[in-house]
Amino acid sequence: MSTRDYYDILGVKRSASQDDIKSAYRRLARQLHPDVNKAADASKKFAEVQKAYDILSDEEKRRLYDQYGAEAAERGPSPGPTGPAGRPPPWAHGSGPDMDFDSEDLGSVFEAIFGGGGGQQPRSGRSRGGQRSQQPRPRSSVPEEVHEVRVDFVTAAKGGMAAVRVTDAQGTRIIEVRIPPGTEDGATMRVRGALRDDDNLPADLLLKVRVLAHELWRRGEHVETGAGLDIYLDIPLTIAEATFGTSIDVPTLTGKVSLSIPPGTASGKKLRMRGLGITTDDGRRGDLVAVAQITPPDTARISSLEQDVLRRIADAGGNPRSSAEWRRL
Repeated sequence: MSTRDYYDILGVKRSASQDDIKSAYRRLARQLHPDVNKAADASKKFAEVQKAYDILSDEEKRRLYDQYGAEAAERGPSPGPTGPAGRPPPWAHGSGPDMDFDSEDLGSVFEAIFGGGGGQQPRSGRSRGGQRSQQPRPRSSVPEEVHEVRVDFVTAAKGGMAAVRVTDAQGTRIIEVRIPPGTEDGATMRVRGALRDDDNLPADLLLKVRVLAHELWRRGEHVETGAGLDIYLDIPLTIAEATFGTSIDVPTLTGKVSLSIPPGTASGKKLRMRGLGITTDDGRRGDLVAVAQITPPDTARISSLEQDVLRRIADAGGNPRSSAEWRRL
């Protein structure tokens, strides 16, 4: 099973339309089909492209892939030991799916390669009328219990996997669930068909997400884990840096970036870095907000002459509490 991102395999963005996906698939299939491309790894690459297209060209499988990952999408909404209404659990393991191609799409590839229909018929889970067959699934009557899962700040912000210990008819075990990017503290997630009741029917797992605090970042202006897509970060500055301006490296979710501190930056000033906050699956982006915090020097480590110079500089700047509002107090 490929571990590469399916969008990356086809060379398209996550927001790509179905026409974009189909066009990318046809182009790559013409390049990589083993009857045309004799490279040693052509068959493997062609299979990757085919699997990626099988998932992304199906609206339901694509939705499952975007929400839960490859394994859930590959099992698809087909009959079998899946979740309610045939929806697969995102952690489920097992052999790969019976590949379900659209005959029109596959035929066009053979036509592009061989100049004709290729004389091959794809396997299909669709009926003659073009509709995928659906079978009703029984629902479990097991009471829903909310489990709590604790995830670190970065996993909640960038997305990732989290391990959850559950107990059901199959015993106590650890399952992995996907945490979508931008998950907020206190959010409730439903994992379809993750559990089995005493009758071996699928039951949903409810999760309440608790996000752990980060040593530098926070989700909100005055709260540790908070909500929203903006990330806040306090940046300590010396008096000289705040007075004359400087450039510093600031950590972001994707690495360090350089931030210009303008001269005369006051403590508490917010410097907004557009698009460097949290990015969700649907493409929404937050900002990174750097909050200036001026750090005074340790008087025990500077000489009396330096202290006198610092006082003279402060006097030259005037009284910061000379405004009318302060004079009324």
